[in-house]
Amino acid sequence: MHVVGILNDQSMALNILKEYEEREIKGHYYFEQASNAYVIAIEDEEYLPIALDIYRVKLGLKKPVELDQEWVKIKTIPRGKFTTKLIIFCVIIYLFSYLPIGKGLYDLLMINGQQSGFLNDFFKGQIWRIVTPIFLHMGFFHILFNMLWINDLGRVFEYKFSIKKFVIFILISGIFSNLLQYFFKGPSFGGMSGVLYALLSFLWINKKLNPDFEFSLPKHDTVMMILWFFLCL
Repeated sequence: MHVVGILNDQSMALNILKEYEEREIKGHYYFEQASNAYVIAIEDEEYLPIALDIYRVKLGLKKPVELDQEWVKIKTIPRGKFTTKLIIFCVIIYLFSYLPIGKGLYDLLMINGQQSGFLNDFFKGQIWRIVTPIFLHMGFFHILFNMLWINDLGRVFEYKFSIKKFVIFILISGIFSNLLQYFFKGPSFGGMSGVLYALLSFLWINKKLNPDFEFSLPKHDTVMMILWFFLCL
């Protein structure tokens, strides 16, 4: 016997059992003195998901949100030390933007913050500018969106490929995406989106090329991110 639910209304219990009978699901109910209610149960566990859906619909209850198993598996990975520090660092930089020194700090970390010519500051020795825009975020939802993805994608990469390779990956993808952004849109930009899309693409293609790789991304989330990429363009 597998319990589906408990009701105070006997007529509703009978209504649900009638629906079970039409679906050829063997079920019954009984009155439980301890709870002073009617317990609905079915015999075959195989039909339990269907029986629960019928029970929810009859009572007007929403179906609970089911998490993708890919995300459930990813969430079992402990967040790596570097991923944690990266998130904290980005949040601190973002909070500084609300202080009087925020504008000066952002100008110092952007590519050509003073718009003084094509990578002029970089060639004058301010080499950090080619990387640091990835740590800058222009609004609450901007940093929230990016840090949530870094939290998940970063933990997979760090867990499977080591901190050193993660750092190298961020530097290469950060520099590449910063330069592309600079060439197409000019200076004064920021965000971790280029690194995030590099991470997402790497994990997605890696799973395609190596089916035995332990972790994968839900297909609909990958499609959503690709559509969001073109929408942002």
